[in-house]
Amino acid sequence: MSCLSRNWIFLDSHGLKLSLFYRWQKAFFENGAAAFEKTDRRTAQAQQRRTAELEARLKKKDKVIAEIMEDVINEKKDLGGFERCLGTA
Repeated sequence: MSCLSRNWIFLDSHGLKLSLFYRWQKAFFENGAAAFEKTDRRTAQAQQRRTAELEARLKKKDKVIAEIMEDVINEKKDLGGFERCLGTA
């Protein structure tokens, strides 16, 4: 029995048309390599989660630095050193 007739019998038994099989086959041959690439959906999702975590940490770090700098500037103002640094005193 030829491969074509086995495919036809299988497809017919499942109510599928041979043209649909050929469309699937064409799609696989054109894009099949993507199915075997190392980057799968789970890896991409993990990378997205890691990126989001790092962005959140960076945002928190920036906020902490801004608060510290605000405290430093306020301390310098209270001590009168800030105006001297700017040359306004």
